[in-house]
Amino acid sequence: MNVVVKSNWKILPRALGDKKFLSLTTSTVDGESWHTVQCKPEVSEWIRSQSGENTLWFQNIDDRWMINQNVFDLHNKIYTLMALRWA
Repeated sequence: MNVVVKSNWKILPRALGDKKFLSLTTSTVDGESWHTVQCKPEVSEWIRSQSGENTLWFQNIDDRWMINQNVFDLHNKIYTLMALRWA
């Protein structure tokens, strides 16, 4: 898997308001679409309950190896399911 790590990349918490999730960025990795999303705790629980951890979704980690809570990197398949379920 080809991954580009951006230096000084930080995900800042944003107010989601009434939204259940917010797409922060979309990237193509090895020809596949991936989405970095911030979401509410109930959506985070749903994502963690899906199969495919470390293949279809990853907990987002910053440049200091700290886990960003409620921020995930999702393959387009999981992102689509999440959008249908929580939009």
